[in-house]
Amino acid sequence: MMRALAARATDAERAAVEAWAAASPAHARQLRELQQMLADIDAWYRATPLRPTPDIEILMRRAERRQSRSERPPARGDG
Repeated sequence: MMRALAARATDAERAAVEAWAAASPAHARQLRELQQMLADIDAWYRATPLRPTPDIEILMRRAERRQSRSERPPARGDG
């Protein structure tokens, strides 16, 4: 089914999905819903700008800061 939705199905797979959808109004509705969900996901993906990934040095500094905060002893009066 997903291969057919993604337009990567073989002729036999595509025919099987078409036969399945033709066999029942519920199947046809399900296929339309799946097609719409895929279109919505694709539209969201295309509309979402890709940001560059953070530099590894930035990630390491962030991890070190988090680690040092979690290793601090509790403040006086706590506990």
